[in-house]
Amino acid sequence: MNFEEAEKIAGDYGGFVEWTYWRLKPIFWTEYPESILHNSKEDIQAALNLVGKSYHDKGDKVMVDSIQGIQLLLTYFVDDEKAILNSAKNFEKKEWRESMIDLIEKFRQLYGEPEHMARLLGNVSAENINFENLDLSIAYLILNIFATFLTYAHATLNSLYCQKIPESLLPFPKPVIKKAFELHIDTGTTFGRREDIESFNFGKEILEEYIDNKLAISELIKNFSNECSRNSIVMSITLNSVIYK
Repeated sequence: MNFEEAEKIAGDYGGFVEWTYWRLKPIFWTEYPESILHNSKEDIQAALNLVGKSYHDKGDKVMVDSIQGIQLLLTYFVDDEKAILNSAKNFEKKEWRESMIDLIEKFRQLYGEPEHMARLLGNVSAENINFENLDLSIAYLILNIFATFLTYAHATLNSLYCQKIPESLLPFPKPVIKKAFELHIDTGTTFGRREDIESFNFGKEILEEYIDNKLAISELIKNFSNECSRNSIVMSITLNSVIYK
């Protein structure tokens, strides 16, 4: 593996940790299906070592510590079936189930999402944005953030939740993202380009896979509790990993 390849793999893994890992924590906690990674654990480990050494040689302790932190998370990824079966066993415990539901419903608040979004929006606090009357520039940023979220998180969430994903896992409330799409189309920002309009419409269609939290979680628990559905999920995330690898 050369340095450019290592940077790409490390960058993809960093994006995965930022956008996907924490959204799956309420379900798996400490044992995640290995196939949801965009590359093999071995390749990610090698890439992080190579990139980490580069930062170490430059004396960038902050980046070295950051890389070591996400490197540690790799130990939580295990055989797909084992991870899902262990999670399904946890679902049988009422207290655990209630805790998981609470974590998913409050995801944006509990996992630092407001600060994360403010940084992505150019240090504009999400709380200071008038979501009822979106500024075009903010709408543009929201759609870019949503596109990044789709790149790193959506396929995995879609595989696990079988196209019924909790709304709270979106980076912004669903109505806000919808409004951002509509604003760009209504104001002619796409300049009538067919490919842009199709892309926006496709994004809006994907948005419809994010539904009421309680309904989505109820479906997830039902799927994890059924052996046939569990096997289908395992097959889905395993096949999905081929897209990246």
